[in-house]
Amino acid sequence: MKNLKNIFITLAFLGLFACNTEIDFEGEITSSMLVINSFITPDSVIKVHVSKSKFFLKDDNQFDVVDNATVNLWVNNIQKETLIKQGNGYYISNYKPMIGDIIKITAKNAIFSEVDCSVEIMDSTTILSFDTIRNLINESLIINYNSDKYGKMVVDTVGKYKNEKLDIVIQFQDNPQISNYYRMVATRRMYFDDGKFFDENFYLSSDDIVFGDNSTTSIIGENGNNSSFLEFSDEYFSGQKYAVRFYSYLNGMEYFAGKEPKKDDGGTVGTVKIIKTDLILNLQTISKSYYLFLKSISANSSVIEFFSEPVQIHSNVNGGIGILGSYTSSFFKFQIPISDSMYGGYGGYKKY
Repeated sequence: MKNLKNIFITLAFLGLFACNTEIDFEGEITSSMLVINSFITPDSVIKVHVSKSKFFLKDDNQFDVVDNATVNLWVNNIQKETLIKQGNGYYISNYKPMIGDIIKITAKNAIFSEVDCSVEIMDSTTILSFDTIRNLINESLIINYNSDKYGKMVVDTVGKYKNEKLDIVIQFQDNPQISNYYRMVATRRMYFDDGKFFDENFYLSSDDIVFGDNSTTSIIGENGNNSSFLEFSDEYFSGQKYAVRFYSYLNGMEYFAGKEPKKDDGGTVGTVKIIKTDLILNLQTISKSYYLFLKSISANSSVIEFFSEPVQIHSNVNGGIGILGSYTSSFFKFQIPISDSMYGGYGGYKKY
């Protein structure tokens, strides 16, 4: 597999100098394998995606989904159920896993032999305390220029634009009985005056020793959307209390009393008022398989040199490829200043 990837990198490099050069591939084309992907949590039923691998030079980015597989769920070595086909390669169970469960997934069809993968559902992390500090970096006045009914220019100072650094410190207790793996996921939630809200990714950074030199990571998450997270292990603090540190930046407008923008009177659906913004932090306890998967993807995304040795993506699927990972969540949230704008379109928002 590494030789194949190196051939791909070489082709890309040569293409910079001779776009019309054709190079015949003389390596071995391996057979397709079943690909299993699932990230499970006690908060929801188990959902598994099944596809088949494809030759790396195939010129499309689509999954070759497998909709005719038999996918079985095993809980603590006892067969629990056969997952229900949902289409587009997805299979879903009726079971919500419990802390301590050993979950095994098996899959096969008429073409592929059975593959299997297992993972344990870890206990959630006990958050002992968290603290936030906002430090003002700079600010500037927001000035509106309007004309009165006589056409005279009116200058009105309506607020301040503020740029702040947000420092976050979270103290938690590490379980001394086992090796533990964590990731932090952050979401900014904007509440609108029509009773609905919209979530978006909130990017964090850290120079904490637990992250080494991989301070910021952004990859495709389990639900297919860009996801901001930082993963780390308890290598430096096993069995102890630990305070991990993060930071980010807040850019927002603070309007003076009575100077807030007024809601559009024309009935336009895309203008609703943001009345509050929360930052939701989720300290997840993740399985070792999930941790290694995230680290290997992060390592691959940082390979930019043409002849760098590619990193193999971690897989825990026996007889196939893919990942079965687990995570449990510890949520906490706090209010942050309304940023970007007091008003905005909310396409895709959802009911709270």
